[in-house]
Amino acid sequence: MKLKTALYILVIILLNIASTTLFFRIDLTENKSYSLSQGSKNLVANLEEPLTIKVFLSQNLPVPYNTLERDIRDILMEYKLKANRHFNYTIDLIDKEKENSVKPETYNIYPVNIQNIEQDEVKVVSAYIGMAFIHGDLIETIPAIQYNENLELIITKNIRKLTEKTTSLLSMKNNIKTTLYISPIMYKVSSNIKNYNNSVSNFIDSVGSEYFNRLDYDFVEVNERDIPKLEKDYGITTLNLTDQNDNTTKAVASVIITSDQGSSNIDLIVNDIFGRTTLLDDEQLSNEISSRIDKMIGVKTKIGYLTSNGTIPMNQNQMLAFSGQQEPTINNLTSIINENYSFAAVDLKEGFINNDIKTLIIAKPTEKFSERELYLLDQYLLKGNSLLLALDQVTMDMENSNPNYGIEKYMPLDHGLYELLKNYGISLNQNMVMDMNSFKQIQRDQKGSIQETQIYFAPMVQHQNINQDLDVLKGSSELITFRMTEVKALDREDSTVKTLFTTSDKGWTVEPDKLTLIPAMISPSGEMSKISLGVLKDGNFTSFFKGKEIPAKELKEKEEEDEGTESNLISGVTEDEALIESSEKGKLMVLGSSDMITDSILSQNYQSNVLFMQNSIDYLSGREDYTQMRSKGVLNRPMVEVSTIKRNFIKYFNIIGLPIIVALCGLLSYLIWLNKKNRIKQLFMESTNEK
Repeated sequence: MKLKTALYILVIILLNIASTTLFFRIDLTENKSYSLSQGSKNLVANLEEPLTIKVFLSQNLPVPYNTLERDIRDILMEYKLKANRHFNYTIDLIDKEKENSVKPETYNIYPVNIQNIEQDEVKVVSAYIGMAFIHGDLIETIPAIQYNENLELIITKNIRKLTEKTTSLLSMKNNIKTTLYISPIMYKVSSNIKNYNNSVSNFIDSVGSEYFNRLDYDFVEVNERDIPKLEKDYGITTLNLTDQNDNTTKAVASVIITSDQGSSNIDLIVNDIFGRTTLLDDEQLSNEISSRIDKMIGVKTKIGYLTSNGTIPMNQNQMLAFSGQQEPTINNLTSIINENYSFAAVDLKEGFINNDIKTLIIAKPTEKFSERELYLLDQYLLKGNSLLLALDQVTMDMENSNPNYGIEKYMPLDHGLYELLKNYGISLNQNMVMDMNSFKQIQRDQKGSIQETQIYFAPMVQHQNINQDLDVLKGSSELITFRMTEVKALDREDSTVKTLFTTSDKGWTVEPDKLTLIPAMISPSGEMSKISLGVLKDGNFTSFFKGKEIPAKELKEKEEEDEGTESNLISGVTEDEALIESSEKGKLMVLGSSDMITDSILSQNYQSNVLFMQNSIDYLSGREDYTQMRSKGVLNRPMVEVSTIKRNFIKYFNIIGLPIIVALCGLLSYLIWLNKKNRIKQLFMESTNEK
């Protein structure tokens, strides 16, 4: 018996030892909320340098932060299980009353104020909730982790940022050189200019370790005779200084950053929005140098934005803003992109699209694209890049309209992209989409009464009309749209063109000549159906110019004067411009309105729209794993719309029907009991009679 007991104990011990290395977990949640995405697994499995994550949390965090330690510990354990030997992490619980071995302040993590609700009383407590990523000499810090943040997404983003930076720096042949060029005459302009040498030198020294000591610094006092060479080599900005005798002297005051990838200029003297001449302060200059260096080493994928062809400006016109005139802005889109990418302007009038731009955004072009510009876009897409088109198809006819008097006339907008998109299998109609299921504007009239106005040209896209099969739309429960045009696949059988979202089955279209945007004057159409508002095409592109002559290059003014001057070439195309006729790569997203990317829609009021745009940028830029991570923990449980008759039936069934059913069940139960009682009584009576 003792031997048997000992064997049982031995087996249990061996099973426990084996379970430390041989075990498995099953994630049964619908969207795998507690499992790492494949992109995260691959990232930590291929680390080439040691990476340590340090988490600093105060003890006894209040609700809702009280589960933060468990959540962080669980997900870091998932990373550890999938990572190679270079991955490590620690979680330090900070006790304010005791001396801690590691101080969070070492990693620029300081206490933050968070709310604590106890016994119906709201208090503000100070706590540590930070995280530091250490990769060699590089450190990235998250000063405060929010309790509802997507932990996998922020951890993977920071790991990727560090590893990409490390790989780029270690592969460089030459160091990145920062040179301060100042003409001595500039010291007379401002005494502060003398301080730039120490400021830049100290900054380069302080951040050198973050860049594996691959940064060099030099200071050059420039003679006037050397300025033409600097202009030729670096395109440095030349300043003209005029003395009291009207004599003009050329001078420079700039920082030039050079690397294997090229050079970048930073002017020390700039003009503000009011036209005043100002000097960059130390903080501005330091931030600008860091930003330029990061772009040079390719830490961030570059997203391009088309600034030619009458698109929405990248930066708001300050004079229009001060005058009260409204124009669409893309400030929120810029913020979304700058979180993980670098944003760059693209002008097709220059005749090329830079090689390092992965995704190009075109918003509301109002000037028609030339054949040459269409060729540039076509070849850019077929090289395996991505295009995001947010297009308006209808515009106000200003010559025949007077909005102040309620006179509206609209006309089609011809930007020249119709035939190009048709070649890719996408139909772009010149109309405006209305929907009975649309945004309701609630206002108070002069008497104080609440008035509800149906904005038919702002369709509300419900969950059931969003293509949840696409990663780019996972987590989007409802989208608000505005002034949309019908965009659909030219051939319904074309599986490469996928519909993103549609109106309800009560949508209709209005032609420009019959269009009005005054809600009270809009009459619903008799013919209604679901209407596609956006499409996505992934791969299988055939060039629009296949079998056609390649459009000639558009010579600039200088080139027209000198026909021997070599024109700029599209990135990736040889000098004889061999046409890429087809491609299995490339991604094209077309949205039926530019409002989908402007600040009016991309705001905190419409988080689902923000989520959709974040996913779109990541998907088009080759970071599909980010879209999968972002959708985790976001489950759609929308209310099902039912008819009035069905709704009333359910309502009164719950109020009256259920009590009646309970009463009937009770009566039935009583009758069954009574019947059973009578049968038993009858059996006893029969037994008595027999005796």
